[in-house]
Amino acid sequence: MSLSRRCFGLGIVMKSLLLGCGFTPLLDKSQNGPSILNQGKFDFFSPSDEISFEIREELLKDLGFPKEPKHKISLNTNLTSIKGIITKENDITRYNLILRTTLELISLKDNGKFYEKNFISETAYSASKNVTGFATKMAETSAKQRLARDTANKIVIDLLMLGEEI
Repeated sequence: MSLSRRCFGLGIVMKSLLLGCGFTPLLDKSQNGPSILNQGKFDFFSPSDEISFEIREELLKDLGFPKEPKHKISLNTNLTSIKGIITKENDITRYNLILRTTLELISLKDNGKFYEKNFISETAYSASKNVTGFATKMAETSAKQRLARDTANKIVIDLLMLGEEI
């Protein structure tokens, strides 16, 4: 009984500390201010490669198609693959994928860049010598999709943190 009272008391103390420091959740449904999610406030870059296309698709899911864009999102991506052998017999090869992305927000009003940030995402996949090329290609494609989803999520979170500046 006393343990539950202590937990309850600790919960109240933590809540009062969070409210006292000005904490507000990024995705608060009760906020009256405008949100950037599914509002069409951004124009998007033209993809130059497969991974850029995947990132753009993920961003469109969260931010919506451009309706009245105020800013343009521009991305530069660099995908690196590092090969590593897992077994002594060289049966399984592990590929580490590292995606470095530079985000630039460009104001459509004055056509000037006003925000820039770098993101790094990593994932890996394995390829077996005994498995067909199709299975290896699917593992690689899936790994690239994971990278794109992770990068897009990082970008959306960063845009949410910018909040009123956008």
